Amino acid sequence: MIAYRKISLTFLPAILVSALSSVLIDGWFPVAGFLTLVGLWLVILILGSCFIRWNFYFFSYSHGDRNSTAISITFDDGPDAVTTPKILDILEKHQVKATFFCVGSKIEKHPDIFKQIISNGHIAGNHSYSHSLWFDLLSPGRLAKEISKTDAIITRLIGRKARLFRPPYGVTNPMLKKALKKTGHQSVSWSLRSFDTVKKPEKVLRRVNHKLKNGDVVLFHDRIPATATLVEQFILEAQKSGQKFVSLDELLKIQPYASVQ
Repeated sequence: MIAYRKISLTFLPAILVSALSSVLIDGWFPVAGFLTLVGLWLVILILGSCFIRWNFYFFSYSHGDRNSTAISITFDDGPDAVTTPKILDILEKHQVKATFFCVGSKIEKHPDIFKQIISNGHIAGNHSYSHSLWFDLLSPGRLAKEISKTDAIITRLIGRKARLFRPPYGVTNPMLKKALKKTGHQSVSWSLRSFDTVKKPEKVLRRVNHKLKNGDVVLFHDRIPATATLVEQFILEAQKSGQKFVSLDELLKIQPYASVQ
């Protein structure tokens, strides 16, 4: 896909030349050209931020081997006091291992549920401390503090540091790239988004069953009450279709934790 560095190296010289032309040449055409180039550049930057799977600012794992029937389930935004335990029971019932990208402030509220995630053999990933609406506007230093704060909570509870990070809302930018370089995390996105936060359950189920492909990393949210039932139905349908559920580290061939120094 297109990358931030290549786009900038293409657009910035063109914008500079266009700006000089608009100053040196009378008429509306040079000014219109300059504004068009700037507008197009900004649109691409915004789209690159919003679509994490473009790998526009930095690389994020999004799927496994497309020739394998293996797939993996991930959950964002928990742990939740009500929904997460229900999901854990369903996963245990069907012997499916998942990955939970957890919010640090919620881990603090529900440490026992977080410990159950780990004791049941699932992976825990970092999903920031606050999951704030303003997360993507923070400086690299403040972003790193958010991520490191959640790391400290996870390490205190399980004795290991989570290496996997999923950006809140799936939004990326150059500041987050700098923060992740500092904290040493690997970004993980998804290849199949359920939209369980915005769509009706029956539509969510139709979507994931219809779009599921080999190697998919499937995104659900364990803060949505209906997701527990959805996940069980999804598991049953996927298994009927011959899909095999594996943990995210097996699917992506990556290490989910780092030892604590």
